[in-house]
Amino acid sequence: MQTSEKHASIGHWREWALCGVSLTLLAVALSLDPIAQDPAYHDFADRRAALGVPNFLNVASNVAFFAVGVAGMALCSFRQVHGAQASWTVLFLGAALVAVGSGYYHWAPDNASLVWDRLPMTVGFMGLFVAL
Repeated sequence: MQTSEKHASIGHWREWALCGVSLTLLAVALSLDPIAQDPAYHDFADRRAALGVPNFLNVASNVAFFAVGVAGMALCSFRQVHGAQASWTVLFLGAALVAVGSGYYHWAPDNASLVWDRLPMTVGFMGLFVAL
């Protein structure tokens, strides 16, 4: 066996090991009970209503995220985007989605809607992580 073939087989073994460890960890994570969020966590919400919108200030503050997200996506759309540069578009898309998800959550904050507050942040953070 030539040296390059040995390295190829070793690298292939490492890929399978990484997949095995990843799948094992995923199986363990999926078998665990969900981590409950303390219901008192949602007490921070501004409870004042305005213009028919409950928790108005918490919901309305998301307009800034939407504006930044749309402005950033507009800037990215005027340029040729290749490879890792597309991550900036994902970051700004995440910011715009934060406005929607966080607005939905803050309209009626509870454990069921909390995922829609946190999921768009994950998209935005991943875009930023890749960009940097």
